[in-house]
Amino acid sequence: MKLDEVKLTEFLMLPADEAKAIIATLKQAEKTNDIEALKWGARRIVWLDDASEIGSGDDEFYPERLFNIAWAKEIESDPPPESISTTIAKIGQDKPEAV
Repeated sequence: MKLDEVKLTEFLMLPADEAKAIIATLKQAEKTNDIEALKWGARRIVWLDDASEIGSGDDEFYPERLFNIAWAKEIESDPPPESISTTIAKIGQDKPEAV
């Protein structure tokens, strides 16, 4: 999570019921190694992304420092596959730091 100069960050506002259901199916598909279900879930998340909006808010519920620590631990313990590592490494790099 990266906050801007007024201490706000951008959030992807997905429809909650649909997103939760898709995430649940992705978890199930991962456990059973169901590649077709994983692909389907990925397509649905991409579609929801196309239909969603970006909202902004502060880090009141998940402070930036705690999120970033947890994210770094997750990436360290479960690094992305080589095929997507460059994309993941660019997270948070698309905006210049506030002066």
